[in-house]
Amino acid sequence: MSTETEVLAPEVDATEVETPVVPEGVTPEAPKVEETKEFKPWKVKAPDSQPEHAIPYSRFKDVNDERKTLAAKVEEYEAKVRAYEEKEAKFSEIKSPDDIRIEDYTDPQEYLKARDKANASAMLRQFEEQQLQREQARLVQQQQTQLLNAYQKNLGEAIQRNPEIKEASDFIDRLASEHGLKPHPDVAYELMIDENLGELLYDITTDQALLTEMYQSNPQDFIRKLHKMSAKIDREARYAPKAPAEDELSPLVALEAKKKEIAASIPSQVRGGSPNTQKDPGKMSNAEYRVWRSKNGK
Repeated sequence: MSTETEVLAPEVDATEVETPVVPEGVTPEAPKVEETKEFKPWKVKAPDSQPEHAIPYSRFKDVNDERKTLAAKVEEYEAKVRAYEEKEAKFSEIKSPDDIRIEDYTDPQEYLKARDKANASAMLRQFEEQQLQREQARLVQQQQTQLLNAYQKNLGEAIQRNPEIKEASDFIDRLASEHGLKPHPDVAYELMIDENLGELLYDITTDQALLTEMYQSNPQDFIRKLHKMSAKIDREARYAPKAPAEDELSPLVALEAKKKEIAASIPSQVRGGSPNTQKDPGKMSNAEYRVWRSKNGK
């Protein structure tokens, strides 16, 4: 018989194991699982029940580790940004290098850095303001030059259409130079950019009521009137040639017209003359025509 003693587990009858009693109608609670934001692999009971193309656990671990690393980097970057913004906010409060006081700093190097920063900021601010002023002046000058060129071109074309427009423009200039009368800047601008500038100047200077209104009325009201006037201007109709009325004809032109009218009404041969001596009254001189008319009782 061996000296080692073999210890055997006692046999347990399956019928003797106590089973917890669950009341009817009560569902046993499932074991609580701690919630987490990390990805979890598929939980399978057996290898044959794992879904096809399942992602292995190692892959989820890599993703979670990468997320944690990126989150740490983002937090570090945000901390640096906050520190930078706080420092910039502090420097932005400095209006001049005189605001840098040595008693506010314990480290001389920090004081020198702050002072140099203030000096650089002041110089940069001054430079930017000068650049901005130069650019604004350049843009204003450019706009004025373009406006003046367009005005002169528009006015020149209008004078070619109607030479009296130059007199209207000169009259407006004399009112400004000799009497100090100038239209409101907004009114002057609207006139200068209007394509019917010449016709508007002519209509205004030939109408006393309009001329007075341009200098004395509300600028916005007059600008609206200018727009309506310009919209009604029809250059073709305005400059279309017109036949002069009979009472507008000069005496000489009227005489010539009368001669032609009489010549068309008399016989082809002058009364009392031979075919060789006949003369068309329309071709007579004024003296000949008066003699012929007195002889023929015309």
